[in-house]
Amino acid sequence: MKPWLAITNQDFSTSPFITHFNLRVLAIDKNTSSLARNTKTKSKLELVWDDADERVIVPQGITALKELQSFLLTEGYKDRQSIFSQYGDTSVGLYIGDKVVPSSIANVVIEALVMRLGESGMPKRLGVQLCGDGRNSDYTSGIMIDTTPGAASLINAQVAVSAWSNATCIDGLQHSTNFGSFLVDTFKDDTAVSRASNSSASKLSKRAECKTIQVKSGDGCGDLAQRCGIKSADFTKYNSQTKNLCSTLIDGQHVCCTSGDLPDFRPKPRPDGGCATYTVESGDFCSKIAAANSLKVEDIESFNKNTWGWSGCNLLFDKAVICLSKGDPPMPNPIANAECGPQKPGTKKPEKGTDLADLNPCPLNACCNIWGQCGITADFCKNTTLGAPGTAKPGTNGCISNCGTDIVNNKSPPSSFMCVGYFEAWNQDRPCLWMDVSELEKRSELTHVHFSFARLTDSFEVDVSHVSYQFNKFKKLRGPKRILAFGGWVDSTHPTKYHILRNAVKMENRLQVAKNIAAFIKKHDLDGVDIDWEYPGAPDIPDIPKADEEDGKNYLGLLTLLKGQLGGLSLSIAAPASFWYLKPYPINNIAKVVDYIIYMTYDLHGQWDYDNKWASPGCPKGNCLRSHVNLTETMGALSMITKAGVPSTKVIVGITSYGRSFKMEKKGCVGPMCTFLGSSTESLARKGVCTGESGYISNAEIENIANKQATWWIDESDSDILVYNDTEWVAYMSDSTKRRRISKYQGLNFGGVTDWAVDLQKFGKLENSNLIEIIDKDGKCKWKTKDGFSCLDKPVRESGMSPKTRWDAMRAPCAWRDLASSWVDKRSSEGLNVTGKGNANKFSRHVSDLADGYENFDCASFSVGVNGCDQEDKCQDTEDSGPAGYFILNSFASIHTTFKSLWQTVDKIENGMQSKLDQLVETFAPDVDGSSEFNLIADFLGIAVGMFAAPFFGKIMQTKDSHTVDIKDLIANTASWGATVAKDIQNSKRETPKSKVAGKLSEISDLWTESIEAFTEKAFRGDDESVDLIGDLIADGKFNNDELTFDMSDLRKQLRKVFFAVLIPEAWKVGAGYAPAFVMDSGYDCNAVGPLDYEYIAPSTGEEMGYCYQGRRYYLLAPNGRERNCDPQVPGGTGGNPTDCKPNYFTAPQGIENLDPKNQGAYDWGGITAQDLVAGAVEGWKANKEKNGGGFLDLTKTSNYDFLLGDNPSEEMVGELDLRVAEPFDFFHM
Repeated sequence: MKPWLAITNQDFSTSPFITHFNLRVLAIDKNTSSLARNTKTKSKLELVWDDADERVIVPQGITALKELQSFLLTEGYKDRQSIFSQYGDTSVGLYIGDKVVPSSIANVVIEALVMRLGESGMPKRLGVQLCGDGRNSDYTSGIMIDTTPGAASLINAQVAVSAWSNATCIDGLQHSTNFGSFLVDTFKDDTAVSRASNSSASKLSKRAECKTIQVKSGDGCGDLAQRCGIKSADFTKYNSQTKNLCSTLIDGQHVCCTSGDLPDFRPKPRPDGGCATYTVESGDFCSKIAAANSLKVEDIESFNKNTWGWSGCNLLFDKAVICLSKGDPPMPNPIANAECGPQKPGTKKPEKGTDLADLNPCPLNACCNIWGQCGITADFCKNTTLGAPGTAKPGTNGCISNCGTDIVNNKSPPSSFMCVGYFEAWNQDRPCLWMDVSELEKRSELTHVHFSFARLTDSFEVDVSHVSYQFNKFKKLRGPKRILAFGGWVDSTHPTKYHILRNAVKMENRLQVAKNIAAFIKKHDLDGVDIDWEYPGAPDIPDIPKADEEDGKNYLGLLTLLKGQLGGLSLSIAAPASFWYLKPYPINNIAKVVDYIIYMTYDLHGQWDYDNKWASPGCPKGNCLRSHVNLTETMGALSMITKAGVPSTKVIVGITSYGRSFKMEKKGCVGPMCTFLGSSTESLARKGVCTGESGYISNAEIENIANKQATWWIDESDSDILVYNDTEWVAYMSDSTKRRRISKYQGLNFGGVTDWAVDLQKFGKLENSNLIEIIDKDGKCKWKTKDGFSCLDKPVRESGMSPKTRWDAMRAPCAWRDLASSWVDKRSSEGLNVTGKGNANKFSRHVSDLADGYENFDCASFSVGVNGCDQEDKCQDTEDSGPAGYFILNSFASIHTTFKSLWQTVDKIENGMQSKLDQLVETFAPDVDGSSEFNLIADFLGIAVGMFAAPFFGKIMQTKDSHTVDIKDLIANTASWGATVAKDIQNSKRETPKSKVAGKLSEISDLWTESIEAFTEKAFRGDDESVDLIGDLIADGKFNNDELTFDMSDLRKQLRKVFFAVLIPEAWKVGAGYAPAFVMDSGYDCNAVGPLDYEYIAPSTGEEMGYCYQGRRYYLLAPNGRERNCDPQVPGGTGGNPTDCKPNYFTAPQGIENLDPKNQGAYDWGGITAQDLVAGAVEGWKANKEKNGGGFLDLTKTSNYDFLLGDNPSEEMVGELDLRVAEPFDFFHM
């Protein structure tokens, strides 16, 4: 239903209506209250109106009339001639002359007018008036209804009432007609002379003064003479001192009814120096007041230059207290609902010299307007004074104190700009959009991570059991500060939980609370705590009792104690960006205690705005399409908190990774005045696939929608707007908008930004668009047989489909999430030590049990007996599992088989290589005696395992639909695990830094096999790292792949190549006389011919040992003695004279001819060539930032695997070896 009814071209003069009714009119003597005999006069009401306006909301006019009618009937009129009523943009003004009974207006005229509006609609302005035909103001009445937007409607109603109070009919409206006729009862006054009632001069005049009456609007001299009970000639005589009296009569003017002087009615100042005061009544105007008090209009203007609320004679306010003499201005009358300024009820007059505007300042130093209302928008904060204090230009509400919306307290920048990310630890409870907290280590832009949310129990103990899996990972996070957040909307407002935080801040509890929280933070070595209580002191949170007004003060007490308990650790709070909810916070004092404040400058609008006329300016029902991250409103909120006394450097400004969505009422109507459907508690917006909540949708889901058929733009609120499916409207922040906002806030010297929430930004690495679409169909992540999945389904039967397609179609990511979560819960609840004896296989056995797999599913070991992990499972339709479980178990088995293949190959390689050790020494270091030692450094084992594991896993996991970049990262991560395990084992068993060649191959082989066993056990042990690694390996069905093959011959070749790639350069080191072999960088490209001939090398050596690599010419060389030969016995020597010394040429390293593929004999040294050694040396030199002496790169780090995972890793696998690179003249200085 639309919120207004349009009336177009409606003719009010022809609408059927009741046109005759009776209106009782009485004359009352105010002294005797006796009723006079009445006379009946038939009179008519006139209906006047402007054309219809489709923006008019008819119910507003009816409501305003009903309120006014109720006041007349139940409140009592209390001698007031004018009343005004307002609802939304509609104002109603009523004037009733002194001789008209108010209940007649209520029961007859207003009731008839309400019926008229209900049947015929409401034009822009509509009036009913009884005026003219010689009536004075006592017998005049009228009602004006005005729907002009803003303050103009009330001003227009006041203008009409002012005209009727002067016995004048209103004109200027476009149409008029006869509204109805009735009989007016009138009677003659019993008392001929009445006296003034607005000052002490109304008493009987002195003997030399005449008796007086006051002029009523519409009176002529004849009327006055009749009221005096004298002849017109006598009236003229008694008032002869006033020139042109009959043509200049003014309402309220005193005239004589007897002989004597006209008394002086001018009020006198009070003895205390204050001016004589007068309270303005409805229908008053300055000439009337001046005439009644023997003053001129100019006198009133002069007396009131400093009077509160004095806006001049052209704009008098009902009940305003004004001066009618010289003297200090008075205190203004109170306004019943004023909460700031001098008109707040109960305010006492301050000492002389005190600025009245400074009385009763608003909370948070917010702006106070002339009506005593507090706010932070321009409507409250713009000073439009007319000169006198407490005044404002017509149509504005004018600010009187703390005016302006500028951001203050921001002169200095913060020491560093913070970037805070909130992490929803419960995110795996939703069907998708899962994120692991460990992923945040890669987010270098984050300075702080707020882990949401820990809980307090009823006994105020810290509880993270509901998020223990992620919390245990969070503790290990490295990089950003780790902040544990408490509270949140649910724990703050849920009917079963809200009491905990309210009780926690009470005086008798807060010390215990502070100690418990601080102890927990220190125990787990965290960096700080964040309290997100929503909201202390709030009176209107649905479904829970009104909060205690002392909450804010108590909250400060808890924070003060907690800061003391934390020592140097961080403390922060989250605070709302709403004036209404921030009011109870003593935020200025809180800012002095905490390190920073998370300022929630989001959710500025939402479904809850529906039916709230104050929520959205210009939107009577509140249901207009407005952005929850509107920049203008955000800047107003930033002004509010800094004006409240909080330095900008302590304010962390909110940005979002979610949008607020609405169901549009009308297709194509997308602007800020367009409306949405639903109610304040029910959104009809489409739910997100993962977030599953109407009205709330993540950036990841928004991006997924935007990539399809949708319309997107940035609106005037600096928000991104998305419209899809014709009537789905979303406001959010894109990455570019976030960057723009961050730059703005940084330029204003705020302390940083906070993003809710980092897990809403992108889909996880296991979540592709195909899976999201599947989940979108039913809203849940189902995967079991009972959910409709069968072993007969096509993705199970047809292995020719890509592994990834099969994996997604059977919901294997959902199955893995459930199986892994079940294991983590079991491990946590039972307190399992996964590294304890006999526990290595509990993880794989638990997964197999849940997926209805084999018994003895011992994937963490290479057991001799029956091992279910050694064999492929068969798909069976069981109630508690499904095809996805079968896929996962087969993937486990494939990973286990991969490790076992490595283990078996290494175990068998020793026999084939042992006999080559002596030959290696004879070939590459022939001058070394048998006692010489190879420098097999501790890193050798680790590098070897890493080097052969990486290409091996790479070949297995490169399926036809895998993503190369992601696979490379995963392979590097897996191989680095192996290198880490191997390095640990080698370091634990080494006896000396050197190991002799003889007999050492067997030891190395044993260590390799032991490393692979340990690698396998660690991969399947079931701790957090293990679960993550296995999850990464099986993702996309990489190991549920019928194309997987294990070529042992390739693996053996790979191992031999690694082995000799390391040992040959080591042999050259041992056999070198002056220096070992090295790679010379010629400085020339590959096209240069003999660039170093006769200078450093003989031409024949250059031709033999020159190699081209990546477009540059290198040489593999060894020194031949010293740099220069000065021995006289040597040809070319000169007997020691340095100037005559002959340069020694570099030569080929020992045995290099055996690495020429053309000259290799029965044994090929693992297939290593001189070209391989050059390429490996250059890559190692580059990886060490073009420096020598780095030794083997640390292959326990994933970043050092790029060289192994190129397009042809088998050719570059020897990219890390200890062979130095130098330019010729640098060699002897390396």
